[in-house]
Amino acid sequence: MANVREQDLERAGKAGAGAEGPGRGACTSADMSAALKEACGEVQRILNRNDARDAFDRYQVGCVIRNVRNAEHSYGQGAVGKIARAVGRDVDTLYEYADVAETWSQLEITRLLERKTLLGVPLSFTHLVVLSKVRRDRDLLKALTDRAIAGLSARHLRALVDEQRRERRSGQRNLSAAAHLVGIVRACSSVRTAAHALEQHFAELQAAEPTAKLALLLQQAHEAQAEVQRLCEGCMPQLAAERARVQLQLESGEPAQRCECDADGEPAPEHLTLIASN
Repeated sequence: MANVREQDLERAGKAGAGAEGPGRGACTSADMSAALKEACGEVQRILNRNDARDAFDRYQVGCVIRNVRNAEHSYGQGAVGKIARAVGRDVDTLYEYADVAETWSQLEITRLLERKTLLGVPLSFTHLVVLSKVRRDRDLLKALTDRAIAGLSARHLRALVDEQRRERRSGQRNLSAAAHLVGIVRACSSVRTAAHALEQHFAELQAAEPTAKLALLLQQAHEAQAEVQRLCEGCMPQLAAERARVQLQLESGEPAQRCECDADGEPAPEHLTLIASN
């Protein structure tokens, strides 16, 4: 999706130099498919209504742009950029409209715009654009929407959203590290099981008839175990140091993050949950 957007920005930048106001390019360009011309015409018709100052009009524009963005195979590459040029609008603005349309259904946006803030007015479209940044986390979206309805300005809402997204990215990095540790524990358990089984079958190996295939298998097994041993020996000092650091923080009462797992060592519900120790 990011690549599509970059292509649209580039095309709109090249084609739109000097464009001012809606209707500059018109939705009849020769490089537009029939489907794209129809979508572009719909956007233009909506924008012509009171210059689309109404939040619901912008939402409807967003619905068209969302559909175009999500169906490049039908509308062609750089389709949103072509619409932006034709209607004289910034391509980034059209993408923001599409994000809002992707966040709420028509029924949901209608009900949301019927709600009034403490000032007695609906949420501004700027509020909706900011809230759309967290659309993939519906619980967070609901919580921040309630904060906005309670009177939080768009500027403060944006700061709060940015903070939440930074915390999520940090949590994902920690989650990735914890997931790798869980994988190491499971892999080591499998290696232990295989090693114990091999010990029990050494007598059979000693009695086996020497063959080229057996020699190759023994060589491969030896090389694989040597590689595992080398890697484990390299990680051991780092694991020991991290274990000591976390244990020291726990004992001193400093916050430290740990992975909550069940009795079988499986990640807790909601995958791996990182929590701050008290």
